[in-house]
Amino acid sequence: FKIAAIYFESGRELLGHSWEEDPDTMLRLCSEEANARFAANDNIEIMNMLIDEVMNQPIPVQDKFKVSTIKIKSALAVGNLHESLDIALGFCRKLGMPVPKNKPVSKLVIMKEY
Repeated sequence: FKIAAIYFESGRELLGHSWEEDPDTMLRLCSEEANARFAANDNIEIMNMLIDEVMNQPIPVQDKFKVSTIKIKSALAVGNLHESLDIALGFCRKLGMPVPKNKPVSKLVIMKEY
């Protein structure tokens, strides 16, 4: 996966890191590079930068699905269950899905944290 990430990075460099010229290709390159870096556990800072770059683009929310799932999996991989749940619920809200704003905490969760 590390070699794949290098190829995706080279593709982004060839496009001049510009979203204006070919946004679909940049979306694919950024998404796939972020996924390759996650799979290889390689340079998580760059992975997060790529995810943020995609999330900040003025593209449809549906096009941001892949990087959102990578961000969720990354949070789960380091044991941040609450963060991954917040990311997932936030993305569902952006899609217009009905999601409770503040789900009450169960007694079991409260007991587990003590």
